Amino acid sequence: MNEAMTQISKNEVVRKLEDETEELRDKVTEIVLMLARRRHEIYDWLTRVRKERPTVGIGAIGAFCVAGGIALFLALRPQRKARRVRRSRTSQNSARSRR
Repeated sequence: MNEAMTQISKNEVVRKLEDETEELRDKVTEIVLMLARRRHEIYDWLTRVRKERPTVGIGAIGAFCVAGGIALFLALRPQRKARRVRRSRTSQNSARSRR
C-alpha cells in the first residue's frame, strides 16, 4: 500500500512540475515575442517616422532654421567687420582733419 501511495505522490509531483514548466515556457515565450516586437519597432525607422510625423517635421524645421541662422550669421560676419574697419578709418580721418 505504501508503494502505491508513493507511486501516486510521485506521479502528482511529476505532473505538477510539468505544469509549472509549461506555464514558465508560455510566459518566457510571451516575453520573447514582446521583446522581438519592440526591437522590430525600434529598428524599423520608417514606421517610427510615420508614427511620429508631426514631431519629425517640427524637428526638421527647427534644424533647418538653426542651420540657416548659423549660415546667415557667418555670411554677415565679414560685412560687420568691414563696417567696423570703415568706421574706425572714418573716425581717424575726421580726427586728423580737425587738428
